[in-house]
Amino acid sequence: MLSRLLLDAIDGPTQFLLGRPLIGNGADGTTTSPNGGAGGLLFGNGGNGFSATTGGAPGGNGGSAGLIGNGGAGGNGGVGANPGTGGIGAAGGNGGTLFGVPGTTAPTEPKRNPAIAGGNPRRWRRSDAVAVNSPPQ
Repeated sequence: MLSRLLLDAIDGPTQFLLGRPLIGNGADGTTTSPNGGAGGLLFGNGGNGFSATTGGAPGGNGGSAGLIGNGGAGGNGGVGANPGTGGIGAAGGNGGTLFGVPGTTAPTEPKRNPAIAGGNPRRWRRSDAVAVNSPPQ
């Protein structure tokens, strides 16, 4: 209880002035705010990006860390509403300035166009090859 009051006393002014705490982890992304929140300026990890559930929607970016901490992981893109159209995976957050690693980037699903049909390979036979304007031998 006392530690929470002390942390609130330290983080309150920083949160008010800069929009992020001095010490603490960033919030994970949500449907309304898909990007992960930034970690504390001194200590804290960035929040993870939101993984989209809507077809074709991009995932949220991972939040950045402060001086010491790890960046949040990027969220996955949503599964395609049309066959093969995947959402875009998001970038991971930046690692801490002093110590920490960047967050991982979410994978992207390869895009396919179902309207284009693939052709069949032509199998050439020797009798199909016709020499045009070839010199006599």
